[in-house]
Amino acid sequence: MKTIWIVYPYGAIVGERYLEARHIRFGKMLAENGYRVVFWTSNFSHGAKTFRSNGWKTVNVCHNFDIELVPSSSYKKNISVRRALFEINYSRNLAKKFYNLDKPDLIITAGTGFLTAFYPVWPYVKKKNIPVIYDIMDIHPFSNYMKLRHKKLMPFASLLTKSIEWRSKGFYKYVSAVCGLGRNQLMFAKKRIGRADIPACLIYNGIDVTAFRKRMELTCQADLPEKTEGEVWCIYAGSLGPSYDIASLLACAERARKTGDNIRFFVAGAGPQCTLVEEASKNNPKITFLGSVDASWLPAIYKKCDIGLCTYASFSTVDMPDKFYDYTAAGLAVVNSLQGEIKEYVQDAGVGVQYEAENSDSLYDAIKKASAHLSEYKEASYSLADRFDLNEQMKPLLQMINKIIIVP
Repeated sequence: MKTIWIVYPYGAIVGERYLEARHIRFGKMLAENGYRVVFWTSNFSHGAKTFRSNGWKTVNVCHNFDIELVPSSSYKKNISVRRALFEINYSRNLAKKFYNLDKPDLIITAGTGFLTAFYPVWPYVKKKNIPVIYDIMDIHPFSNYMKLRHKKLMPFASLLTKSIEWRSKGFYKYVSAVCGLGRNQLMFAKKRIGRADIPACLIYNGIDVTAFRKRMELTCQADLPEKTEGEVWCIYAGSLGPSYDIASLLACAERARKTGDNIRFFVAGAGPQCTLVEEASKNNPKITFLGSVDASWLPAIYKKCDIGLCTYASFSTVDMPDKFYDYTAAGLAVVNSLQGEIKEYVQDAGVGVQYEAENSDSLYDAIKKASAHLSEYKEASYSLADRFDLNEQMKPLLQMINKIIIVP
């Protein structure tokens, strides 16, 4: 039996209230198709900011698929020195473990993301001559963030970014194939690798649309107010970190309160900006903070809403956000600030309206426009969902592994 390792310290694992990580889906699919899979991830949860275990721990997902929790350290802020130390500790501990085990037949990695530039995967595949798939999930936003938020630190940011890029080149030399969760990210990775003919596939972070819509019919577990006639409900569900345009959302809720417009806002999630949302909800009846909501509850909440908000900061490099798949499965109109591939779907498929990131007036105008054409946008959104169905998304990866990576 061929063994595949998946290496990435982030994402929710089985049994957690957040949507399971992309790599959990990879692992389940590969195990079902005859591979032995190990997912090496952190014992500290990025989403919940809590430890999953005191040290090393094995979590069985299903037959032939285990999660190995790697000891790492904690952090509170997503952009911080402690976040960098977290990745360093994860990578060092994992490196020690790697060399005490039989080598796998293939490694899938997204890199460690914030700082460590694919360590310890690339030195290991170089020494052991193992094929590796690069799963690009994001284009590093660090330089953009520093340029907009901390201009005085740009020389340091540029130096760090160049260091990461230099170290990444060592990894790129050994990449056997690439997959990505957005078309622009996939193109970016192929350009960085420098091989136009490298095997590649696009795998959106889709959802099981049929299962999602069945959950929409369940009793809503959240404590929601009564919806008045003609009221438009807008929902934001996801992280409340610095990469999200939460300030504009709160400004819009305050504007709706002052104008008396028949618009209400709901926010579900956790993160550094949680306190801002919570305080706003105490003083403004136009906004309801739902806190950290179990992912299984969300479909029933979406059923009562009209507009799904993709409100991201201007420096964000996200191409296709996970929440977009939920919003379309639920048939919500979409209001979006991202400039990536999602913008094309919002505009070309007619599922919603674009707005200028970090411009609350632009966001409010977009919500008003979407409100005026709700039935049109919602119908288009509902129809688009099958394009991203999870059951179709996994097939290209399996085909690539079978034909290119594993089988000579």
